[in-house]
Amino acid sequence: MKISITSAKEEHSKAIWEWRNDETTRAMFINQDFVSWESHEKWYSKALNDNNRHFYVGRLGDDLAGVIRFDKLENADHTYDVSINIDPNKRGKGVGKQFLSKAIEIFLQDVLDAKTIIAEIKKENIPSTRTFLSAGFQEDGSSKEMNKYLFTR
Repeated sequence: MKISITSAKEEHSKAIWEWRNDETTRAMFINQDFVSWESHEKWYSKALNDNNRHFYVGRLGDDLAGVIRFDKLENADHTYDVSINIDPNKRGKGVGKQFLSKAIEIFLQDVLDAKTIIAEIKKENIPSTRTFLSAGFQEDGSSKEMNKYLFTR
């Protein structure tokens, strides 16, 4: 089934919050703390209205499949950081690669001045690393815990 991409909206908040607090998801995030509903609501509302943040959801038919965010970096022209989270019930089924590739395509149509997308992935997150490499990202260094990948237009 093909994934479709739309802009994230208020109605997607609860699913995104639940996915964020999934145990596996939290283990792969830098901040592994449980996020309260109140904190998420404040953050999400602000995120949806931030002109430097581009927020999309993916759908498989009528079901939400994941969320992806492209955040403009303050200290680098035309450069965005990417964060993706797949519905835990849809992981391991090839959704991530299709979603990431399609979301990048739409993002680059929406943001014509975007030149570089950066992904930082925990070294132990092999599935995410494979997904980003298969979507055209190139390795660009590492730290003790993270690998950095770049996608350049």
